[in-house]
Amino acid sequence: MKYEPIAKHYYDGLDEGKFLGLRCPECGHIEFPPYPACNSCGHIGN
Repeated sequence: MKYEPIAKHYYDGLDEGKFLGLRCPECGHIEFPPYPACNSCGHIGN
């Protein structure tokens, strides 16, 4: 099984001139790069 870093997809987007982020389903805060929990409200499971 091959594992790929979660944030790789987001950094690859930068190489293509795109900003990709992850929006928290609880408060709408956008994270870059993605984190397991929202840095704004603390929601787990982003």
